[in-house]
Amino acid sequence: MKKIFTLLFLTIIALGVKAQLVAPITFEDGGNDSIWIEFANGNDGNTRHWEITENPDKTGINQSDSVMMFTVLDDATTYVGFYTDSIGSIEFTDEAHTLTIMIMKNVSTKTTVKMERPFNSGAVTSVDVVNNLTDQWELLTFDMTPCIGYGYDRFTFFPDHVASPRTQGCVAYIDNIANATAPTSIANFKQGRLQLFPNPVENRMAVQFPGMTNIRISDLLGKTIRTFEYSKSNGRVLELSDLHSGIYFLTVDSDSGSHTVKFLKK
Repeated sequence: MKKIFTLLFLTIIALGVKAQLVAPITFEDGGNDSIWIEFANGNDGNTRHWEITENPDKTGINQSDSVMMFTVLDDATTYVGFYTDSIGSIEFTDEAHTLTIMIMKNVSTKTTVKMERPFNSGAVTSVDVVNNLTDQWELLTFDMTPCIGYGYDRFTFFPDHVASPRTQGCVAYIDNIANATAPTSIANFKQGRLQLFPNPVENRMAVQFPGMTNIRISDLLGKTIRTFEYSKSNGRVLELSDLHSGIYFLTVDSDSGSHTVKFLKK
């Protein structure tokens, strides 16, 4: 069963301490309505313009059942978006300073991640990425190098951060917000960099490699126990909660060949 973000949120509250988000934020089973706060989206009062809905396209890199749909109104400000203070602190290190977010929009525009409420003298930091694809899922990678050595308690996301004045709105689907603080495995090959995070994994793991067409998971005896096939993709989130604890090998196939790395299932 997929990692339910609601349970993670309730665990953080129950512990009453800062907690690291070590699994991607998904929106399965409805997420939690109280943690996302929308801002600057038009002039129609307090109407909420986002909802947890069915994934409109399961044929691409994201085959999750549920995602967030955020509607940006035509009269929204240029910095419309949402934030949360309820996913625990996010800290960035030399080894882990990348955030990834899956997004699908009907326009190609800038999206922005902003880290706020630093708790150890860090600076408020924004990083922009433009989605190159429209009407299909794309994995965006945010290099948070300026945040290395600092921690933050607020995550803010601008799905359609355009120049002023705004001329139109858009519909943005968002899913699988992965925390850079999760331990990451990186293997460099001539054909590209293969990244797994988190590793060790408990439930879901993100895999990144250019032009993947197939992912295979094998046990220590070399027996293939899981295969994921799809069209070419640079990123994929795998559901691994039902694997038994132990050491496994993950192999990605692409036009450039096959590449294998080891990972640990908690």
